[in-house]
Amino acid sequence: FTGHVPESTLKENYGPGGVFAIPKLKPFNDAKCCLECGAQFNLFKQKYHCRNCGKNTLKKFGYNNLVRCCNTCDRLIKMQNMSSSDLSQLSLKELKEYIQAYCLNSKNAIEKNDLVRIIFNTKPISNENECHYRRKRIKQQVQSQQQGNGFSFSGLVQDLFHPNDESWKAEQQEQEQRRRREEAVRQQQELERQQALQQQRERERQRELENLRQQQQQQQQQQQQQQQQQQQQQQQQQQRPQQQQQQQQQKNKDKLLSLHDMVKANIDPASLSVKTLKSILKSNFVEQSHVIEKSELIKLVVRLVDQYKAENDQNSNSGDESNMCRICFDAQQNCVFLDCGHMVTCMECAKKLIETKNECPICREPILKLVHIPGYLMLTVKWVD
Repeated sequence: FTGHVPESTLKENYGPGGVFAIPKLKPFNDAKCCLECGAQFNLFKQKYHCRNCGKNTLKKFGYNNLVRCCNTCDRLIKMQNMSSSDLSQLSLKELKEYIQAYCLNSKNAIEKNDLVRIIFNTKPISNENECHYRRKRIKQQVQSQQQGNGFSFSGLVQDLFHPNDESWKAEQQEQEQRRRREEAVRQQQELERQQALQQQRERERQRELENLRQQQQQQQQQQQQQQQQQQQQQQQQQQRPQQQQQQQQQKNKDKLLSLHDMVKANIDPASLSVKTLKSILKSNFVEQSHVIEKSELIKLVVRLVDQYKAENDQNSNSGDESNMCRICFDAQQNCVFLDCGHMVTCMECAKKLIETKNECPICREPILKLVHIPGYLMLTVKWVD
């Protein structure tokens, strides 16, 4: 510290080597007396400043406490008395604030352990670091008082008895600058708001145009679909009579003919289509998988018609009813049921029997397959009752 320090004050406020130490409290009787003349007063409350930094005003204090200081100085003083393990438990922010407050050299400090080592190795704090801390705190106090708008009775009394034109002018200029800054900020906010509204209107207009464009496209697509549907309906209406006529012709042409109809109408098998010939052979259970040419199909159908005529002639000439169908009694028995082997019906009745019951009328076993027996083999087959 600069200036002459009395020996009594040095012993009271400083430790060995002139290092700053915790000061002693003044007696209780002197707490409400003038520091200069010793007169007692009860009108004003005495202000006590932090004995460490001299910045903060302490409204409450206890005479039985160890020292009177602000929270910031109390925290820093406690850190001075901490061990390395206690310092390691503090946050990195608190360690940096301590080093910055006392202007400690931390150029090469990288990790937290480096900061702890710097703080621990610089104890006790030197007078130079203490002076730096107090000067910095006083500057911060002056700046905060200039920036603050709070009411101070001591400041009011000082302004009344010690007016300062320069400070008043500086305050007026600062207020004017603050007003200009607020006005500029307000204008900037208003400009941004107008720009945001304009952008929002532009987005809404584009959205409406996009919706209108989509509606027009949908209407065009619907119109095209309706036109296509109308054209398809017209084409279908034009093609329907032709298709019906072709289907009717195809049905008439491909209609399944029975042997009875062919014999009755005296139809030539050669005039029929391959499909009709195959359907006739299939309905009469004639194997045709090995047949390729149409001429072979015609031969099989001709043979089948001849057999049908021979069976009918035989039935008309012979009055024996033992070989007649047991269901219709009109046609000759020419069908064998598999697997039971009974032959009691004609081929037509056997087909109807499969469609209805699918069981032999003699043994009631299921019919798996029908076997047609030609007329020239009927002489060697005997009906089993």
